[in-house]
Amino acid sequence: MNLDEMKDAIKYMQRTCKCTECKSKYKALDIHVLAANNIEAIFELSCHKCKVKSIISLINTYAEMKNEHHLRAQEKTGQVSENDILDVKNFLNKFDGNLKRIFNPQK
Repeated sequence: MNLDEMKDAIKYMQRTCKCTECKSKYKALDIHVLAANNIEAIFELSCHKCKVKSIISLINTYAEMKNEHHLRAQEKTGQVSENDILDVKNFLNKFDGNLKRIFNPQK
């Protein structure tokens, strides 16, 4: 997502998302980008009232259409293999729950 698309996504979340705990609407300062690429962004929403945090993933459908060729290539990869399942299992066994570290490994 480019900067304008990111701003639109934040405005969209402000209009449509509410805290799961206290039902408060989010302010722009409550929304933090954890990771983004040209199609998708992952946000952390932190309620300013009750401090409950949520993770949201948004897909930019316009960017998705621009990258249709890339997506078709992904679809052609076929079914999930046993190795894929073992890879996920091994990852989850070692995963400490720190999403920020995964999506922003430089810090």
